[in-house]
Amino acid sequence: RSSAASDVYKRQKENILLGTELSGTWTGRGGRILQQRIRVAARCLRLYLEEIFMDQIIYITDEERTKCRSVVDAFAEMYEMTDVVVVDAGRYGFVKLQYYREPQGFEVLTTFTDSRKLFDSLWLDWFEEQILDAVLGTPLEELGYEEVFAQLPREKQDELTRKKAYFEKKVSFG
Repeated sequence: RSSAASDVYKRQKENILLGTELSGTWTGRGGRILQQRIRVAARCLRLYLEEIFMDQIIYITDEERTKCRSVVDAFAEMYEMTDVVVVDAGRYGFVKLQYYREPQGFEVLTTFTDSRKLFDSLWLDWFEEQILDAVLGTPLEELGYEEVFAQLPREKQDELTRKKAYFEKKVSFG
């Protein structure tokens, strides 16, 4: 490609990337700065995917895009509690960004084009957050999630189990 053509191509890609959407609302803890950094991370991810894996990319279908959007919306409450956010990466699917650290950004990026896999991943994140919150500051905090779950009162176990069905209903999986 010529330099001029390459510049036009890059600008076109940047224009496409400006449509990146964020899930959840960010307040406190530098929310605006974090939103900007998430947008930049999503733009970089799209460029990376387009440049490196163009022949290997599995694009998301319109049907799965709608289902994934429902999954993202169903877990909206989680985005305020954790350092997990899910962004719409256009035709590439939805990208879960995890473990935000200054100044590097997010440590883990996972792309989803399947709504069930996205649901299972977000459910596990939500579940683990609930388990950790239940035992934070106690000796149980050193145990694994399954061990902690077994130590919880039966009522709490049932509550957490019912919550999965609640999320599945919100997404229309159940």
